[in-house]
Amino acid sequence: MTQTQKILKKDANGEEDPEAEAANEIKTLMESEKERRLQELPKLRAADQIDISEKQLQLLKDIFDSIPRATGGKDAVNVLTFFLTIRKDPQIRAINSAIARDPEGCSRVQRETFQEVFDRMERELQQKQVDWSVIVEFFTKRGRPLSKDEI
Repeated sequence: MTQTQKILKKDANGEEDPEAEAANEIKTLMESEKERRLQELPKLRAADQIDISEKQLQLLKDIFDSIPRATGGKDAVNVLTFFLTIRKDPQIRAINSAIARDPEGCSRVQRETFQEVFDRMERELQQKQVDWSVIVEFFTKRGRPLSKDEI
């Protein structure tokens, strides 16, 4: 079982309710990302923690998923298309001035709003395609993807 707590409901006969058990298997996006990242990194440190809310993370994921995939067989989108979509989205514009990450001493990158994170992403992303895992790393307390040496 995942780190979510397993709460089993019992029916009238005292047996476990399979529907309740199935409902407990549904993970939040934040939990899924944490598990995926734990597979890539041997240990998540404080700097590796995602610093935005579940709702904000889901909004970014929904936007990412709405963009057609780039060619090449991997789950990546065109960087330019991603930023154009982000800039036009009214929900993103509504949170642009909200704090997206607060390093709390974990990074030299200062506290940033969503707008500042997107601006920094545009400056730092040199490739033509970007996958979801790279985008998520910009919203950690560290504020940037780990290099191969750091991993």
